[in-house]
Amino acid sequence: MSLQLPIFVKVPFCHGQHRFKIFKGQRWGVVDHLLLQEVVKAPRSAIQLSESSGLPRRLIIEIMIPFMRVGWIQISQQDKSYIFQATPRGMAVASSEELPIDKEPMLSFRQFIIDPITGSCYRVGGRQQNFQIYGWRRTEELVREKKERLIELAFSKPHSNPELSDIFECVTETDEDVVGYEEYAFQKPYSQTVKYVIAAVDEENNVSGIPPEISTILREQILKAADVKREQIQLLKDVKPSLNTLKYDFKVLAKTYPAHLLVAGDYELVLGANSHAAHLINAINSAHSRLIIHSTFINPTNFRRVFDALISAARRSVQIDILWGQVEPELAGAKKAYQDTISALHDINDEIRRLGLAEVFVIHTDPTGSHAKIIIQDDASGSFCATIGSCNWLASGFNRFEASVLVHQVNIVQELMGIVSQSAKGLTKISNSLSRELAILSNYLRRQASTSSIPTDIHQSQVQIVLKGEHHAFLRKARDEARDDIFVCSHRISHVSDRPIFSPLKASVGETKDIQAKVFYGAASGGMRREEVTKLAENIEPFGISLEKVDHPTIHAKILAWDCSDVVITSLNWLSASATGDDYDEIGIYLKSENIAKIITSEFYKDLKKEV
Repeated sequence: MSLQLPIFVKVPFCHGQHRFKIFKGQRWGVVDHLLLQEVVKAPRSAIQLSESSGLPRRLIIEIMIPFMRVGWIQISQQDKSYIFQATPRGMAVASSEELPIDKEPMLSFRQFIIDPITGSCYRVGGRQQNFQIYGWRRTEELVREKKERLIELAFSKPHSNPELSDIFECVTETDEDVVGYEEYAFQKPYSQTVKYVIAAVDEENNVSGIPPEISTILREQILKAADVKREQIQLLKDVKPSLNTLKYDFKVLAKTYPAHLLVAGDYELVLGANSHAAHLINAINSAHSRLIIHSTFINPTNFRRVFDALISAARRSVQIDILWGQVEPELAGAKKAYQDTISALHDINDEIRRLGLAEVFVIHTDPTGSHAKIIIQDDASGSFCATIGSCNWLASGFNRFEASVLVHQVNIVQELMGIVSQSAKGLTKISNSLSRELAILSNYLRRQASTSSIPTDIHQSQVQIVLKGEHHAFLRKARDEARDDIFVCSHRISHVSDRPIFSPLKASVGETKDIQAKVFYGAASGGMRREEVTKLAENIEPFGISLEKVDHPTIHAKILAWDCSDVVITSLNWLSASATGDDYDEIGIYLKSENIAKIITSEFYKDLKKEV
């Protein structure tokens, strides 16, 4: 059997289809505007415009066609040639500083497939599509036809739940914006509508039959699968091939967000109880048209303290959405308190309704299940910013040490908007009007981010969203990189902390006595008794790790810092919470910036009246 023939790789993709509401409109550039102004001055032929601009005649015609579609240019015959002539409307818009974008609403069915490794989305059915997808039946026919040269790329848990903003981005053309889509309760989840691509890999490892924008890692796995099949063919040679299709298994990687660079001044630290109280009021008062607060818990009494400020914001037409994460507890006493909170939130919603503000101020009483603490708002310039950290904004009495970060960098804000969009689906994981609206905002911010420039001077800082499952990886990062000290701060401590937290610290500090590790906590939980904490402290002390309880004031911050310039501020209790589960159940942020760790730890010690 010749090895020169292509190898075929069967690749599964979860598949989705919706009817989208899309605004379609032409985006104009500087050259478009200049050519329109030329035609306004005097009617010109394509040849004349080509000669005066230096652009090819064909490109001139391609630029003029959209002008004719929107009614700004018309074709007239002059002598024996055709010329472009401006209409009265074209003359009017040509004098504007920027050409207006005419957008027409339309409803359109669009399909997409989901990268099984990265979760990225690729459009299916577009005009430029150069690959084919198949249903199960047709795929099986192709497998039988190509069995001797085919291998199946298998995934145990392929990605099937992309962010809505990723879907919106992939199904639109460059002149389109999604403003909504239809999703039905009876519609199957993406994980149950699997389609297949048959990739062809030639002897030079060129891959065809796949989306051109496919992720690098998926392309690599297709090539590796093809190599495995080639090896099998080489080994078998004249031996009768197996009747079963060869499979190449790949473990799907956990979702992660990329690191971004920050210009100095694009983030602000919010440290301490009083700073958080002031930050919440400032966020409410400075929001221009949008305010989203996700607070894991809500205390109706403490919520009332900022209620008047929220009402004032709603009266100046700020759209406010309050989300909370707490799910109903199992213990009878806690369940009663939970139901009382739900009842109080319904009462507040009724009060908002009586004030005539229900359209702009909504408390979403269905929990998200997330422990994240996030504020997102815009300002008068139309820019958005986000605050992420440890503070339960609508439950806190602001009497404990907290740590948060206010970020203006558009990439991070866009990612957090997408995360809140996913969380807004609630426990059902079915999209709703809020999740769709936030996804549209996330997609809008994504397009801003794609055109934003990032300076490359020495004052840049690195920032990255940290999902729940990534927290222990950052502990290992601190273990491997720390040269002087490691600092951990957690609201709670439990038996969970023994291996995931202290094992990396023992490994790091145990290698050299020059590294100090200081660990602080506020309260024991999960049935851990005081004497058990004392015993743990005694066991880790020989490794150079100190464990200390802080009471006055207590701490609610969740911080991991090492040396001078690396820190993770998060919602996850480092010493008590599991780092497994839904990606968005805990959200943190990693910052690498000069002296940031020293600034935070100094503020911590100062707040707790300790010596550095």
